[in-house]
Amino acid sequence: MSVADEPVTKQDLLNAVADLKSYVDARAQDTEGRLKNYVDARAQDMEGRLKSYVDERSQDMEGRIVTALKSYVDERCEKVETRLLTAFHGWARTMEIKIRGVSTITSGFDERLSFMEERVSQLERKAS
Repeated sequence: MSVADEPVTKQDLLNAVADLKSYVDARAQDTEGRLKNYVDARAQDMEGRLKSYVDERSQDMEGRIVTALKSYVDERCEKVETRLLTAFHGWARTMEIKIRGVSTITSGFDERLSFMEERVSQLERKAS
């Protein structure tokens, strides 16, 4: 009689179940390990790509914010410069009018002073 012809005993069945259970457990651990490695690798890859994406977007946003701020500051500076120049122009116009008036008064004073110097010179000549 060959082994295949012998009747299967309860112990044979228990041994077969134990062997099958060991095999399934080994396969499950192996599969679990490979799955964990696969998931870890994909997670690292995704984390790297996500970090790269976030860094690119952050730099892009930073660039746009800096450009917008520069534009805003330039605009505001131009408005302030315009207001200052307008204010100085108004002040300069009034000062120019005042200076013209002073110039007219001064030229009259210069004329009177020169007449007085002439009279003093004539008196000095007569006195000598």
